[in-house]
Amino acid sequence: MPIEDGHVIIRHVYMERRVRPLNLYLSETSDAAARAAVRDYGQTIRDLAATNIFPGDLFLKNFGVTRHGRVVFYDYDELCLLTDCNFRELPPPTSYEEEIAPSPGFPCARAISSPRNSRAFLVYGRTFAKSC
Repeated sequence: MPIEDGHVIIRHVYMERRVRPLNLYLSETSDAAARAAVRDYGQTIRDLAATNIFPGDLFLKNFGVTRHGRVVFYDYDELCLLTDCNFRELPPPTSYEEEIAPSPGFPCARAISSPRNSRAFLVYGRTFAKSC
């Protein structure tokens, strides 16, 4: 950073608001506030999709709740364009070892690593993988 006349000159600043991770917020708040946050979580994903952005990991910990109760996405390392994604149904595991393996047992550039039974990662009753 350049210093001019004893002052530090900042040409570009990125600020991030403090948020409470959504997974923690849901475990600490009332049922009504949790329902509102989950609805806003879905709306946040829809808003990102409307602007051609896919967050990559849909884990609740990658979203946060602001002091005004709004849900925002803040994990930017997995972002990609929605139009660059290839969504497909995950093939069923062929063995117990494949089911608990840390990486998928099928060819995929990148996959959503989510528990099969987690409702947060279900789309119309199916779990999907994506590659970008």
